[in-house]
Amino acid sequence: MAAREGDSAMLRLLLEKGADIHSRDNRDTSPLSQAAQYGREEAFQVLLESGASIDPLDSEGRNSLSYAASRGEDYLIRRLLEKGIDVHSPDNNGRTSLSWWYGTSGISVLLDRGADLDLPNKNGRTPLSWFAVLFCLERGSDIESPNNDDRTLLSLATCGDWAISELLLERGAEIELKDENGRTPLSWAAESGSEASLHLLLDNGADILSSDINGRTPLSWAASRPGPAGMDVSGVLLERGADVHFPDINE
Repeated sequence: MAAREGDSAMLRLLLEKGADIHSRDNRDTSPLSQAAQYGREEAFQVLLESGASIDPLDSEGRNSLSYAASRGEDYLIRRLLEKGIDVHSPDNNGRTSLSWWYGTSGISVLLDRGADLDLPNKNGRTPLSWFAVLFCLERGSDIESPNNDDRTLLSLATCGDWAISELLLERGAEIELKDENGRTPLSWAAESGSEASLHLLLDNGADILSSDINGRTPLSWAASRPGPAGMDVSGVLLERGADVHFPDINE
């Protein structure tokens, strides 16, 4: 938590008291990756200086470079590359750090270290195809253009593409826009199990009690996920103020 929140003073204190620098959260994410994911430069530096491993993979196969790239964090990217992290390391879907890149800096560092613009993921998408989203928005593409189910790009992105979700929100995407079933991006993020997307949406003011046409809230959708994944996302929502007694039509 201290790494994610960027509380470097607390982080130093915890490490001095013997906290495990290699500990993982419930998604197997290391403190260093959390600091990279949220752009916490000082906390990131504290962890590196204290001996944090640079390349442990989380449950999605992502390492700290992948998260630093997803924020376009030039300083973090440079530090990791100086430490020798593998620029070509793929996640579970075959996406490399270059594929996750977003921002106005950092990309030249990755390319200078040999990152491949044409390296496809498991679905055949190259980093260049992901950059197309940013390019289209820069050229005036309708950010709220829906698909056949009335789902916007934000609704689709929150099911796992945290970096694109952040980009869309920064560009003014409507966070409460509902699809044909009355579901918001937060509802879809809850069902998909993307904790990073949940935090991102809630930090940007998403309504945690918003219900769809069947009266189901994000918590209801999170609870429908089987196993530990459902418990994890439900826990996030409860910590952020979800009402466990809020009724839905299915009850």
